[in-house]
Amino acid sequence: MKKRFVSVFCALMLGALSAFPAAADVIIEPDDSFYTSHWEECDYLGNQYYANGQTGTLTGYRSPESKQEKKTFQNGELLYISFTYTDETGTDWGVVEQNDGTCWVRLDEIVRKYDSELFREEHADALAPFDDQAGDYERLRDLDGEIVVWTYPGSGESSGTITEFEGGPDSFGFSECYTDENGLRWGYIGYYYGWRDCWICLDDPTNAALPVNETLTAMPVLHQAQPDAPESEHKPERSTELLLAGGLVVAVVGMTAVLLVVFYRRKNSEDLH
Repeated sequence: MKKRFVSVFCALMLGALSAFPAAADVIIEPDDSFYTSHWEECDYLGNQYYANGQTGTLTGYRSPESKQEKKTFQNGELLYISFTYTDETGTDWGVVEQNDGTCWVRLDEIVRKYDSELFREEHADALAPFDDQAGDYERLRDLDGEIVVWTYPGSGESSGTITEFEGGPDSFGFSECYTDENGLRWGYIGYYYGWRDCWICLDDPTNAALPVNETLTAMPVLHQAQPDAPESEHKPERSTELLLAGGLVVAVVGMTAVLLVVFYRRKNSEDLH
């Protein structure tokens, strides 16, 4: 099916629109039949989440309106949610895109992976407007090595490298600066030639092995699989049940025999008289 492309202006300029021109980007919509028929009711999300089903697994359905199960994810699996939809009951759903197709999951059964947006929210008080008094732009242009781009300071997760510095300060445009617990300065980039919402370590831009912040990168606490309920301790074993049943049969047969003997003795006594 032919995909539609939605053109959107980058909303990540964060007050830096005067520093560099606004750039357009495109979002590829999911090849999903439910999304195709309800796209006007869907909202763009574009984040990664961990599966976190109540029973230790997360069920993916064909659509928010279908009870047909399409996929099962183990808690902790990383999923990309591109668009969301709210059904008539107020339940929020997200469409999962993978190489083998799409499915829909409940948003209350996933946990967002820590990312640059969450980092900026949690460290808002520590962010400062970028000021190039240290000559960072000129130094980055003169570098021989590749500039490592990070998802956020201390993530240990690289988004790739910039091999050639294109344009001047207006095109590169750091909007904010952050100093981490190791004293390293980081520059935040809203958009740069396809790079979005990313960071560069200004003090050590080519080092691909920078320290990792274990607190920020730790896996969130997820629901664990529930063990099967044990059988009741008071449930009689099968052999006991058979013994009881056999005992009742023997008792009935014995009582019947006694009654027959009594009956015949009484009858014979009456015949003699």
